[in-house]
Formats: sequence, structure tokens, C-alpha cells
Amino acid sequence: MNEAGLLSKLIPDFGKIVAMMQFSMYHHYTVDEHLIRCIGVLAEIERGDGEKVHPLSHSLMPGLKKSREALYVAVLLHDVAK
Repeated sequence: MNEAGLLSKLIPDFGKIVAMMQFSMYHHYTVDEHLIRCIGVLAEIERGDGEKVHPLSHSLMPGLKKSREALYVAVLLHDVAK
């Protein structure tokens, strides 16, 4: 969706962070790649794949079923304003 430009069409501010570099020792990816990877990590935790790496998140996830969609939106948009 990102490579096809669909995310930028659906979320205009997303287009501003496509291929945006972050110059610090803490950032290894562009902003858009970071957001997409965050969604992937969240999906892994939800599937139960991240129990060893993210034990607290894994244990909290079942209690967030009602807020699941809001959590995914928050993770997707958390850096859009950079």
C-alpha cells in the first residue's frame, strides 16, 4: 500500500513522511518504514509470536481486544507529524 502510494492517498499527511530520513543513532529506518514495521510488530504480538521478545505486551494484548482497531491506528499514525 505504501509503495503504491495508497497510504498517501488515504492519509495525506503520510505522504509527507515517505522516505523521510531520521538522523540519529536511534533511527535505522525512514519514518514510513518505521511505522509499517511497527504495525508488523504489533501484529506479531497479537498472533502470539512475540511472547519471548515482548512478554509484557504479549500479556496485555488479550485485554485490548475492544481497543484493537484504535491501537493499530495509533501505531500507524504515531510519527506522521514529524
